[in-house]
Amino acid sequence: MANTPNHQLWKVVQLDLSDPEYCLKWAQEFAQNNHVDIIVNNGGISQRDVFINSDFEIAKRLMNVNCLSPIAIIKGFMPSFQEYGQGHIVNVLSVAAQVGTPIRSFYSTSKFALDGFGKAL
Repeated sequence: MANTPNHQLWKVVQLDLSDPEYCLKWAQEFAQNNHVDIIVNNGGISQRDVFINSDFEIAKRLMNVNCLSPIAIIKGFMPSFQEYGQGHIVNVLSVAAQVGTPIRSFYSTSKFALDGFGKAL
């Protein structure tokens, strides 16, 4: 963590991305007491198995970690961005957000979804 005499320049936080509701609440609370200029959504997990062999719970977990929690974090900080009239969002994706592969169907889905959200936003 870097600091100047007047303010903290950056902060890295570790969150449980498997719980989007927790991430939303954390972001809302953090934004109440801190000015944030940029969000870098860099967390993620992958999957390597064909769709037919993949348990549906894996799909839910990947969507929570790779898509819904980053969206929740953005949602939590958006009022602050609007209040200050600025803010930047970086969603770290993957080539899987552009080209799906049979052994990463759920992973590709989660990355496609976050990419689509970012473009729509």
